[in-house]
Parts: sequence; C-alpha cells; structure tokens
Amino acid sequence: MLALLQGGIGIHKFHTGAWGWGIVNQVLCWIWIPCISALAEGIRYIVLPDAEVERKAAKIDGPFVFL
Repeated sequence: MLALLQGGIGIHKFHTGAWGWGIVNQVLCWIWIPCISALAEGIRYIVLPDAEVERKAAKIDGPFVFL
C-alpha cells in the first residue's frame, strides 16, 4: 500500500530497506518517473504471492536492491 499511496516520494523503498533507491526517488520526484515505477511496483507487490515477497525481502542486504 505504501508503494501505491506514497511511492512517488520513495517511502516504500525506505520501508523495505532499500534506502538508496528511496533517496533517488525523493530527488527525482519532480519528474514523475518514481510515481510511474511505484505504481508498477505496487501492482507487482499485490500480484505476487506472500511467500514470494517474504522470500525476496529476506534477501535484501543493501541500499540499492530491488524487491
């Protein structure tokens, strides 16, 4: 839900631990690219099974990783 509601400013990236992408999203929020990518990520998070999201979230170990 964070990706859909506040994804344009990167809040969902900070929540998942990818703070590097969160900063990039905040810097680039004025050009709408983070908003479009957050919409796609939000839909992806909803479509993926919970077990798959949890497995991918366990692999996060740095600021510039994708879930």
